[in-house]
Amino acid sequence: MAELSIPLKPPTPENPWRVNFDRSYFHRDGADGKTWQSELSCWSPTFGSFHDVSKFGELTFTDGR
Repeated sequence: MAELSIPLKPPTPENPWRVNFDRSYFHRDGADGKTWQSELSCWSPTFGSFHDVSKFGELTFTDGR
C-alpha cells in the first residue's frame, strides 16, 4: 500500500519538490538457502535513514523550451 499527496502547483526551479525513490529487496543467499540478504538502494543517497528529507533530490518540471 502507498499513499501519495501531490501539491496543486507543479514544481519549478524556484520551488522544487523534494523527492526520493527507494528500493528494499530481500532474498535468500548462501549455499544452504537459509540466510537472508538485503539490498537497499535509492535515487538520492541519504547515507543513513531513508527518511532524511534534507538529503532528498529536487524534482522540477520545465516546459521544454
